[in-house]
Amino acid sequence: MKNSEWFSQLKKCLKDFYPPENPNNIVGYLRGTNSTATWSTMARTRSAQSIILGNVKPTEAEWQAAGVGERTGEEKKITIDQLNGFIILYDGFMVSRPWGKIFPIDDECVNIGFPGSIKSWGRAVESWKGKK
Repeated sequence: MKNSEWFSQLKKCLKDFYPPENPNNIVGYLRGTNSTATWSTMARTRSAQSIILGNVKPTEAEWQAAGVGERTGEEKKITIDQLNGFIILYDGFMVSRPWGKIFPIDDECVNIGFPGSIKSWGRAVESWKGKK
């Protein structure tokens, strides 16, 4: 699966978080590293790198909810081009934003993890809309 394919599916599922007036290549934001080598190591050896999804910059309250409010100055905007060889899988829906984790792309992620993630994000968005 190409990056453009999974990213199109992600944006369709999470359309409320990817307004068309914002850049369409932004996948999300993180406070941490944007090193692909580190992302690979993290996915293999401990917890994968988390990312707040959407093309709108997170608020300070959203960073606090993510547990990285104190990491000021470390904010990274992650674009689809930076994720070559990676895929985003479900990591939750907290406060008012969907979260993902960055994994090296493989058959298991494409065939099992990503379809399950789309379903989980879809359910989370419906629940969030019901509470608005």
